[in-house]
Amino acid sequence: MRWYKKIKLVIFVALLVYPFLFFLWQLRPVKIITASRYPAYEDSYYRGSDEGFTERVMYFVVVDHLPLSIDDKVKWYLANKNNLKMNYSIPMALSYTIIVWDIGDGFIDLNASDDGDLICFPKIEAAERCIEKNDLLSVTTNEEGKESFSFADDDNSWSLTDQGNLTDGKITFGL
Repeated sequence: MRWYKKIKLVIFVALLVYPFLFFLWQLRPVKIITASRYPAYEDSYYRGSDEGFTERVMYFVVVDHLPLSIDDKVKWYLANKNNLKMNYSIPMALSYTIIVWDIGDGFIDLNASDDGDLICFPKIEAAERCIEKNDLLSVTTNEEGKESFSFADDDNSWSLTDQGNLTDGKITFGL
């Protein structure tokens, strides 16, 4: 009977420690693995037409993780917006969508994978240049150039208010 109490104690301690370690792991800095325009067209494709219309440009950013909460994901994006512009030229267009993807288990070879739902990065010069589609955050501009945010695990579209708060029309977070 004594060993039974020890096993219960070990399980109890593990249940207490695991959430703490998980959240501690989530606090590590987000690492940008790669970022690029997609698909990789000629630069002339990204120039607006003579009528003043601009093509919507898609950008893909691959990270090792993002914070767990919606407001923390948006805070991360806003804090790294200048970094993306300076280091990766994202965004270059006035009308854009930025999708932040999770690296998951790492880059994989398209030909060796049995998963047909992959996103590949042609500028990576290696056989392993694709990832499984697991989007963490999408940032899209509207007609006025304001950014809205959406998440795979949330059906709502979020935007920043004039006061700098994040709202979906029902819930508001102070950033």
